[in-house]
Amino acid sequence: MSEHTVRASARVGVVVLADIWRLQLQVQARDNQQDQAFRRRQRAVDTVRRVLDGTGVHSFDEVLRDDLHHDGAVVATWSISVSGGITEQTVVREITARLAAEPDVLISGPEWELAVASRRQARLRALGEAAEKAREDAEAMVTVLRRRLGQLIRVESGDGSRNSPMMLRTAVAAGAGEMPGRTLELELEPPEIDIDAEATVTYEVV
Repeated sequence: MSEHTVRASARVGVVVLADIWRLQLQVQARDNQQDQAFRRRQRAVDTVRRVLDGTGVHSFDEVLRDDLHHDGAVVATWSISVSGGITEQTVVREITARLAAEPDVLISGPEWELAVASRRQARLRALGEAAEKAREDAEAMVTVLRRRLGQLIRVESGDGSRNSPMMLRTAVAAGAGEMPGRTLELELEPPEIDIDAEATVTYEVV
């Protein structure tokens, strides 16, 4: 093996679209009378469930809670999270459009992220480009010395990501019974997410 080596590093970022969204729906009914707070909560929960049942979306993290405030008011809350993929953006619009003007209903989100498989694919792409760039830099350095690259001795990597989630919070209020009408039309586009990868290569110089 040659006694002389050259080491070069490069970092490359690739931009990909987020492909998973998460939306949190919360019912918050406040009243001085406990039974009234509970009834308002139940009406709102029934409305949210009717909307969700019409979409077939995946739901999770359901929480029911009752709080007594210092002023004597009872706050009856319920929350649930829903999520979907990039092909189900119409579901976000449908849920938001139907619940935006409902009493005691809060909508938080959507928050966007990358699926595990998508993140891995983006990382591998960035890593490959970073390794190629590092090799080119190493070759440029030894060419100046009128030498050439020999055997690859070592490759090291590191990576990261910068996620820029899109946030929307709608809080409005009042109704129950039939499927609520559409009151808010949103144009939602998944945000771009930067995936970085760094590669360091060490070559023999011959």
